[in-house]
Amino acid sequence: MKNFTTIVEFLNHHALESPEKIVFTWVDITCKEQNKITFTQLEDQSNAVAARLLKLGCKKGDRVMIAYPFGLEFLAGMFGAMKIGVIPCSIYPPNPNQLKTDMPKFRRLAEDAGAKYALSTSAFATAMTAASILYKTGVSWIGTDKLSIKKSNPKKPKEYETFVREPGGIQYTSGSTGCPKGVMISHNNLVEDIWAISRVLGTNAVGALWLPQYHDMGLVSGFMSAIYAGVHVIMASPIDFIMRPLLWTDMVEIYQATHTSAPNFAYALLLKRLKQANRKANWSHVTHAMFAAEPTQRHVVEELAQTLSIRREHVYNLYGWPRLLCFSQEDLPTRIPVGLFAVVQQTPHLSSFELSRMERRLKKGKLGPSGSSHLVWHLRTMASQS
Repeated sequence: MKNFTTIVEFLNHHALESPEKIVFTWVDITCKEQNKITFTQLEDQSNAVAARLLKLGCKKGDRVMIAYPFGLEFLAGMFGAMKIGVIPCSIYPPNPNQLKTDMPKFRRLAEDAGAKYALSTSAFATAMTAASILYKTGVSWIGTDKLSIKKSNPKKPKEYETFVREPGGIQYTSGSTGCPKGVMISHNNLVEDIWAISRVLGTNAVGALWLPQYHDMGLVSGFMSAIYAGVHVIMASPIDFIMRPLLWTDMVEIYQATHTSAPNFAYALLLKRLKQANRKANWSHVTHAMFAAEPTQRHVVEELAQTLSIRREHVYNLYGWPRLLCFSQEDLPTRIPVGLFAVVQQTPHLSSFELSRMERRLKKGKLGPSGSSHLVWHLRTMASQS
C-alpha cells in the first residue's frame, strides 16, 4: 500500500485503481441487500458533501456533527468533511422516541464541539429540524443523501499533506466514567492505527459486521479499515442483530466472510439462538473471528469452535479504547489461551506496558505515543463537569 498519510487519500487511491469495486453492502434484518456503494460512488458523494460545506462557509478546523441513522449514508458526510479539513464529530443521533432526554445531550456535545451544523440523511435532518422547535439543538441540520452528484477524477489534492497532524475527527467517549469527552484523533494517528488493524486483511478478505458505526470497533476497525485495505464488508444494523441474531450467521455464510468481530455476549447469543432453532452453521471459512469490547469467556470460544466448525487459532481478542482507538493481539507468534478476560498483547505501534503511562499523559494534556489518539477536546471544561 502506498505511503499515504490520511484515510481520504486511500479512498482517492481505490476510486482511481478500482472504481467499480463494491466496498460496502448493507443488508436488512432478513439479510436482503438494501444498499451498496463503490469506491467511486463514495468519492463522488463525499465530494458533493465537501462542496456543500464550503458553500455554507465551513473552513478548515471547523467542526460538524455526524449524526446519521444506521446505514451507509454517513460515510459521505464524514469523508466530505475530512476532504476540506473540517473535523467530523461522529455520535449517536437523537432517538426520535426519546427526544426529551436525547436532544439536550446532543446539544451539550454540539456546543462542546463548537459545531454549527449537523449532517444526516434528508429525512432525519427534516425530522430533527422540526423537533428543534421544541428542543433546541444549537445546530442547523443538513441532509446529504440527495445532493447533486458530479462525476470526479480522483486525485490527491496538495492540501492533504497539511492535514497530517491536524485533527481528523472527534470521537466522544460513552460517558460511563463521567460526562462524555471528545477525543481528537489526527489523520496520522488514524492511519497508523488502521494500519495495525488491517495488517491481517488481504485483498480477498470479506468482512461481516453489524457493529455501531459511530466509534471504535464499528467505525475504525470496520468502515475505515475496509477503505484502507480496499476490501468488501457486509454491514447491518445492530438493532437488526439484536432483534434477529441469526442475521449474523446469514451474513457470514451467504457472503463467505473471512473476518467478523463482536463482543462476547453476541457470540453467546448467536450460539443460543442457533441451538433454539436447531440450526447448523458453518464458519469454517472464517479466518478471523474477533472478540472485543468486553471480557472473553473460554466456554464461549470453545462452543463457538465446536458449533461453527471454526478453528481455535482463528479466534482473536481485541482491545479498544476511545483514547487509543483500537489495537489488537493479531498475528503474534505466541498465543495466550483465552480465559475469563481478554488479554492485551504487544502490537507494532503500541504495547500494553504503555497503556497506563498513556492515561497519565492524557490527564496532563500531552500527546500519547505513536498510534494513540490526540488530545482530549475541551478536557478541563469537561472534567470540571464530571
